[in-house]
Amino acid sequence: MEREDAEFVVTDERRRQFGVVYQDHVDSDAFRDLTPHARCVYYALLPFVGYESRQAWPKVSKLAGITGFSRSTVFRSLRSLQDGGFIHVGKKEFNRYRVVNLYTLLSPVVAS
Repeated sequence: MEREDAEFVVTDERRRQFGVVYQDHVDSDAFRDLTPHARCVYYALLPFVGYESRQAWPKVSKLAGITGFSRSTVFRSLRSLQDGGFIHVGKKEFNRYRVVNLYTLLSPVVAS
């Protein structure tokens, strides 16, 4: 039996879509095995994620402010999320002088 990707899409009161949470991500042993810090950082990242692109580039200091964690805890959490296959961390260049971390939500791998 084939299972389709189930996802939750968060909308705001203006009916704008943003933030994608894959049900297979949050309802998995891999997600439950993450530290509470990593799970919290994942949720803090969601409001910044574009619905179509599934990408965001908030500053680590912004994520730290939202979660109340130190910058080093946020960095460790982002590394855990990347190692677990929940996000990909790359770079986005706006111009020669401004390069930021680009976080892409990855589709969960569903065993068939």
